[in-house]
Amino acid sequence: MPNPAATLEALNRVFLDSALDCIITMDAAGRVREFNPASERVFG
Repeated sequence: MPNPAATLEALNRVFLDSALDCIITMDAAGRVREFNPASERVFG
């Protein structure tokens, strides 16, 4: 049986990588934790 946390992480990665909109995840301190390829294209 697959690890539920690993499955959720994989689904999250597919969603972020395929989204056409910019998605940037930040933590409570305001640090960027994750961004998708669309964000890279827009912000460099």
